[in-house]
Amino acid sequence: MTRYAPAAAVLAALALLLLVAGSITVVQDTWLTLVSGKTIIQSGLPRVDHLTVLASGHQWTDQQWLAQLAFYGADRIGGLKGVALTGAVAALLAYAVALVAGARRRPASWISTTIVGLLAIGA
Repeated sequence: MTRYAPAAAVLAALALLLLVAGSITVVQDTWLTLVSGKTIIQSGLPRVDHLTVLASGHQWTDQQWLAQLAFYGADRIGGLKGVALTGAVAALLAYAVALVAGARRRPASWISTTIVGLLAIGA
Protein backbone atom coordinates (compact mmCIF):
# COMPACT_ATOMS: atom_id res chain seq x y z
CA MET A 1 0.00 0.00 0.00
CA THR A 2 1.40 3.40 -0.96
CA ARG A 3 1.53 6.21 1.55
CA TYR A 4 -1.09 8.14 -0.47
CA ALA A 5 -3.67 5.34 -0.52
CA PRO A 6 -5.23 6.37 2.83
CA ALA A 7 -5.50 9.95 1.58
CA ALA A 8 -7.21 8.72 -1.57
CA ALA A 9 -9.66 6.63 0.49
CA VAL A 10 -10.52 9.58 2.73
CA LEU A 11 -10.96 11.86 -0.31
CA ALA A 12 -13.26 9.28 -1.89
CA ALA A 13 -15.37 9.23 1.28
CA LEU A 14 -15.53 13.03 1.30
CA ALA A 15 -16.46 13.10 -2.41
CA LEU A 16 -19.27 10.61 -1.78
CA LEU A 17 -20.55 12.67 1.15
CA LEU A 18 -20.51 15.87 -0.93
CA LEU A 19 -22.24 14.10 -3.81
CA VAL A 20 -25.01 12.89 -1.52
CA ALA A 21 -25.32 16.30 0.17
CA GLY A 22 -25.63 18.11 -3.17
CA SER A 23 -27.43 21.43 -2.96
CA ILE A 24 -27.79 21.17 0.82
CA THR A 25 -24.31 22.69 0.90
CA VAL A 26 -25.76 25.96 -0.45
CA VAL A 27 -26.27 28.01 2.73
CA GLN A 28 -26.67 31.67 3.76
CA ASP A 29 -22.99 32.45 3.24
CA THR A 30 -23.29 31.10 -0.29
CA TRP A 31 -25.90 33.70 -1.11
CA LEU A 32 -23.67 36.47 0.26
CA THR A 33 -20.83 35.14 -1.89
CA LEU A 34 -23.02 35.19 -5.00
CA VAL A 35 -24.28 38.73 -4.32
CA SER A 36 -20.70 39.87 -3.69
CA GLY A 37 -19.57 38.33 -6.98
CA LYS A 38 -22.39 40.06 -8.84
CA THR A 39 -21.48 43.37 -7.17
CA ILE A 40 -17.83 42.99 -8.21
CA ILE A 41 -18.87 42.29 -11.82
CA GLN A 42 -21.14 45.33 -11.88
CA SER A 43 -19.10 47.85 -9.87
CA GLY A 44 -15.57 46.52 -9.40
CA LEU A 45 -13.89 45.72 -6.10
CA PRO A 46 -15.71 47.41 -3.20
CA ARG A 47 -13.89 49.73 -0.81
CA VAL A 48 -16.89 50.25 1.49
CA ASP A 49 -19.19 47.55 2.87
CA HIS A 50 -22.80 47.89 1.74
CA LEU A 51 -23.85 44.24 2.06
CA THR A 52 -24.01 43.81 5.83
CA VAL A 53 -25.93 45.79 8.44
CA LEU A 54 -23.32 46.18 11.18
CA ALA A 55 -20.42 47.19 8.93
CA SER A 56 -22.44 49.17 6.37
CA GLY A 57 -20.60 52.27 5.23
CA HIS A 58 -17.30 51.31 6.85
CA GLN A 59 -14.05 50.92 4.91
CA TRP A 60 -13.57 47.33 3.86
CA THR A 61 -11.05 45.19 2.03
CA ASP A 62 -12.72 42.27 0.29
CA GLN A 63 -10.21 39.45 0.70
CA GLN A 64 -12.36 36.74 -0.90
CA TRP A 65 -13.03 38.57 -4.18
CA LEU A 66 -11.57 35.88 -6.45
CA ALA A 67 -13.65 33.12 -4.84
CA GLN A 68 -16.74 35.34 -5.08
CA LEU A 69 -16.12 35.81 -8.79
CA ALA A 70 -15.56 32.07 -9.28
CA PHE A 71 -18.77 31.13 -7.49
CA TYR A 72 -20.76 33.81 -9.30
CA GLY A 73 -19.40 32.48 -12.60
CA ALA A 74 -20.33 28.94 -11.58
CA ASP A 75 -23.85 30.16 -10.82
CA ARG A 76 -24.16 31.89 -14.19
CA ILE A 77 -22.93 28.78 -16.02
CA GLY A 78 -24.50 25.95 -14.02
CA GLY A 79 -26.96 27.46 -11.56
CA LEU A 80 -27.04 26.18 -8.00
CA LYS A 81 -25.78 22.77 -9.12
CA GLY A 82 -22.72 24.52 -10.52
CA VAL A 83 -22.25 26.38 -7.25
CA ALA A 84 -22.54 23.16 -5.23
CA LEU A 85 -20.10 21.40 -7.58
CA THR A 86 -17.61 24.26 -7.39
CA GLY A 87 -17.79 24.21 -3.58
CA ALA A 88 -17.30 20.44 -3.53
CA VAL A 89 -14.27 20.63 -5.81
CA ALA A 90 -12.76 23.43 -3.71
CA ALA A 91 -13.30 21.43 -0.51
CA LEU A 92 -11.79 18.30 -2.06
CA LEU A 93 -8.74 20.20 -3.31
CA ALA A 94 -8.15 21.83 0.07
CA TYR A 95 -8.54 18.51 1.85
CA ALA A 96 -6.21 16.80 -0.66
CA VAL A 97 -3.51 19.42 -0.13
CA ALA A 98 -3.72 18.98 3.64
CA LEU A 99 -3.65 15.17 3.49
CA VAL A 100 -0.79 14.97 1.00
CA ALA A 101 1.22 17.58 2.89
CA GLY A 102 0.71 15.57 6.07
CA ALA A 103 1.74 12.34 4.36
CA ARG A 104 4.89 13.94 2.95
CA ARG A 105 5.98 15.88 5.99
CA ARG A 106 5.53 13.26 8.66
CA PRO A 107 4.48 9.88 7.33
CA ALA A 108 1.99 8.20 9.61
CA SER A 109 0.48 4.74 9.51
CA TRP A 110 -2.35 4.23 7.06
CA ILE A 111 -4.69 3.43 9.95
CA SER A 112 -4.04 6.70 11.79
CA THR A 113 -4.21 8.73 8.56
CA THR A 114 -7.57 7.18 7.66
CA ILE A 115 -9.02 7.58 11.16
CA VAL A 116 -7.91 11.20 11.57
CA GLY A 117 -9.05 12.05 8.04
CA LEU A 118 -12.50 10.58 8.58
CA LEU A 119 -12.84 12.26 11.99
CA ALA A 120 -11.94 15.59 10.38
CA ILE A 121 -14.72 15.08 7.81
CA GLY A 122 -17.13 14.40 10.64
CA ALA A 123 -16.07 17.53 12.45
